[in-house]
Amino acid sequence: AQWKANQQVTGIDFELRISGGFDESDAGEKPKGFWDLQLTKPKVKLLDIAQFASQWQAMEGAGIPTVTTLGLLSRSFEKQSPTLAATLADVRAQVEDGLSLGDAFRKHESVFGELTCEMISTGEATGTLERHLGDVAADAEYRHKNKSTLIAAMIEPILIVVTGLAVSWVMLTYAMPQFAVMYEAFDRDGSLPTPTVFVLAISRFLNSPLGIFLEVAAVASVIAFFTALKRSRRFRYKVHTFLLKVPLFGELMLLEAVARGCRTLAIVQKSVGNIPMGLELAAKTTTNLRVAEGFADTNESVYNGTTVWEGMLAAKIFPELTIYMARSGEVSGNFDVMLEKLADTYDTRVKYVRERITEVMRYALLLIMGAFVLGIMLAMYLPVFTLIERMSRH
Repeated sequence: AQWKANQQVTGIDFELRISGGFDESDAGEKPKGFWDLQLTKPKVKLLDIAQFASQWQAMEGAGIPTVTTLGLLSRSFEKQSPTLAATLADVRAQVEDGLSLGDAFRKHESVFGELTCEMISTGEATGTLERHLGDVAADAEYRHKNKSTLIAAMIEPILIVVTGLAVSWVMLTYAMPQFAVMYEAFDRDGSLPTPTVFVLAISRFLNSPLGIFLEVAAVASVIAFFTALKRSRRFRYKVHTFLLKVPLFGELMLLEAVARGCRTLAIVQKSVGNIPMGLELAAKTTTNLRVAEGFADTNESVYNGTTVWEGMLAAKIFPELTIYMARSGEVSGNFDVMLEKLADTYDTRVKYVRERITEVMRYALLLIMGAFVLGIMLAMYLPVFTLIERMSRH
C-alpha cells in the first residue's frame, strides 16, 4: 500500500510517501508488517545539473564570489528547474550562515547526487573547484546523452509493436464481429475460407469471458512486472542478472554498465585520489545491479588489502579487458587514464552495435507487424472477394 502527498516547504516541492507491507524488505532490515515514512525531493534532470555545473565553472573562472554565483544560478533556473533553483537558494543561505560549501551540498545529496557533492567538497578543500565543476558537468552531460540515446533507440520499435498490436486488437474485437452475420451465409454451404475461419475463431475467443479475462490478466501482468521492477531491488537484481545472460543484448548491457562504473571510478581517482570512494560511487551510479554488486565486492576486497584488478577478478563479472586495463593502470600509475580509455572503448563499441541492432529491429518489426495486420485484413475480406466473384459469374 502506498499514499503520496505533495507539500511546499521553504520553496521546494517535497513528496511525502508512506509505504508499507507485510513482507520482508529487500535488505532484510525490517520485520514483517512495516511502514515507512519518507520525505524526498523530486529529482533534477541530468541536463540541468550539467548546465548548472558548467555555468558555475565559468563564473568561478571569472573570479565571481561563490555566494554571488549561487544567487545568480538560483535565479537563472527559476523557470527551467524550480527544484534546483530553490535548492541552490537554500545552499547559498547555509553558506552565508557559515556552513562550508561541501557540507551545504551534502544536505541536498538527493538532488545533486553523491558524486557531485563529493567533487564540490573536494574542489573547495583543495582549491580546484573550477576543474572539479568541469568534471561534474562532463559526467552529467555524458550520462544525459547515454540515457537520451537509449530512449531514442527504443521509442520507434516500441511504437511499432504497440501500434501493430493495438490495430490488430481493434480489428479482431470490433471489426471482425461486424462481418460475422455475412460470414454465416458462407458457413451454410461450407465455402468460408480457412484463414477466415481461423481469424473468426480468434475473434470469438477474444470477445468471450475467458478471452476478456486473459486480456485483462495480460495487461495486469505487464503493469505488475514494471511496478515490481521499479519498487523491488531484489526483483530488479534478478532481472538484471538474467538480462546479462541474453546473447548479444547481455554483452551490450554489461559493457555499458562497466563503462559507466569505470568512468565514475576514473573521475574520483583523478579528482580525489580515493579508490575505495570511487568504487563505492561506481557501484551506486552503474546501470546494472549485478555489475554494481561487482564494484561493491571489489571495494570490499580493496579494503581487505588486495589490488583493484584482483578484486575485479574475484568478482567474476568484469570482462577480461577491464581487469587487464585496471592492472596496467595500477602498475603504471595511470589508473584513471586507463579507465577513461577503457570506458571510451566500451562506449564506442556499444554505440555502433546498438545502432546496427536498432536498424535491424526496426525493419524486422515493420515486416512482422505489417504481415500480421495484412493477414487479418485478408482473412476478413476473402469472403467478400469470393462473393463478388460469384455475383460476376451470374
